[in-house]
Amino acid sequence: NVNHRSRYAISVNGQYPRTSVDVSEYEKDYFQFDMLSYVCAFLNAEALRQVGLVNKDYFIYFDDTEHSLRLKKWGALYCVPAIRILHDELLRKSQDVSELSWRDYYADRNEMRMLKAHHVESYNVLREYILRMVFASSRDQGLTVKDKVTLEALKDAQGDRGGMHAVYRPGWNPFDNHGKLPFPWWWKLSYLRVRVRSAIKHRVQKR
Repeated sequence: NVNHRSRYAISVNGQYPRTSVDVSEYEKDYFQFDMLSYVCAFLNAEALRQVGLVNKDYFIYFDDTEHSLRLKKWGALYCVPAIRILHDELLRKSQDVSELSWRDYYADRNEMRMLKAHHVESYNVLREYILRMVFASSRDQGLTVKDKVTLEALKDAQGDRGGMHAVYRPGWNPFDNHGKLPFPWWWKLSYLRVRVRSAIKHRVQKR
């Protein structure tokens, strides 16, 4: 799965700050990249002694990717495409409310925590992208359950909160908990700050 190896990719128009390695690179004998998940990885023992183990505070998701970023500071990360492993993976067919899971909170929170710790420019791009998308969708239909999960994840990433969330844990149901979901009051202020910064940046570029 090419999605398991990624690079930073800050685009000019401020879109998603992380991109998977292009499939064409797997035709090479080897190549370097920035981060990975540990679906198939060989780790240097000395590197582990230097940087430590994965951060258990991530609970699930991106604990391995964050760890790989720490390893990259010790030495380069290489992929050798000739080495292969079969990995069963459950793929979702949609992003309907019925497809939401308690795991989505951790996927969002931990990716943002990781970027905030290791690549703040990417974190800022992703944060602005999320706020813009949520604001655009909520103007017509209000905050959806997915929006609330994402915004709660963003708030906790911003506060560097880890571990298991009080609401999003095994057994959480988006229908049963709709009325109990935390409603982040701060997101409007955050979005306004994003708009102000973008306006200032745009004016500076025009001069």
